[in-house]
Amino acid sequence: MKNIFLDSTLIHVENMLHESNHLDEIDVDEIDRLIIDLQSIKDKFRKGKGKDYYRKEKAKIQWAISSLRFIKRKAEIRKEKLLSERF
Repeated sequence: MKNIFLDSTLIHVENMLHESNHLDEIDVDEIDRLIIDLQSIKDKFRKGKGKDYYRKEKAKIQWAISSLRFIKRKAEIRKEKLLSERF
């Protein structure tokens, strides 16, 4: 169950990034929601008997969260730059 939700979330992230060719088209709020979803999935892997078994999955999720934060920062900087150029 956890893997299915994780796979669908990662596919959604990949599709969102492929659909937007430029950083100014990326919705920062949607990235925030995806980060929160991934963090909640990662927290679920911390509990239970298999918490050590899922360490590689947790690392992949953390890598995805870090990548999304990087993309979010770049998109915010790009939008601020575009707004300052207009005025």
